[in-house]
Amino acid sequence: MDYEWYESLVERYEINVNEKYRNCSTGTKKKIDFILAIAHHPSLLLLDEPSSGVDLISQRKMKEDLMDYMESGARSIMIATHQQDEIKQLSDYIWFMNKGQIHDRIEKEELQERWARIWISSLPKQLEDHPNVKSISYAPLQIVTDHLPNLEEILREKDVQVTHRQRLELDEVMEYYFESSVLT
Repeated sequence: MDYEWYESLVERYEINVNEKYRNCSTGTKKKIDFILAIAHHPSLLLLDEPSSGVDLISQRKMKEDLMDYMESGARSIMIATHQQDEIKQLSDYIWFMNKGQIHDRIEKEELQERWARIWISSLPKQLEDHPNVKSISYAPLQIVTDHLPNLEEILREKDVQVTHRQRLELDEVMEYYFESSVLT
């Protein structure tokens, strides 16, 4: 353990070293767990909901410390979280898990480029059951897709006009992953 860094983290997160762990609040316990995990400079840092129950100022500090940790060498972080901000700010890859099983892995940028909602002038028959069509709404006519380039190519071939495009936010993508047949 890097004791100098450990002590600076204890001070940064305002941890009372004289207080027994069992008497600490949930947020303080999370901060202590975080400090103990990162102070070892592991090449792979495993974190489970690191900012859950932690105050906003400490959450910001954790994100800063994790960014610094990543920039200071060949290191990886695996975070199990439901916090979208953590995913958006800290991840390069997103792994979708359900009941302890990994169902998909995708680069964050690829996910953001591929998932979209598009409004169209008409619906070609072949898209009604297309594997890249995750949802169809009829008023107004729109499709949610997990592969925008593929769908746009089909629409061009069918002379269908795309009137509007909107990239899906991460929470919307996660909804489709967890509510659709993607995780069967």
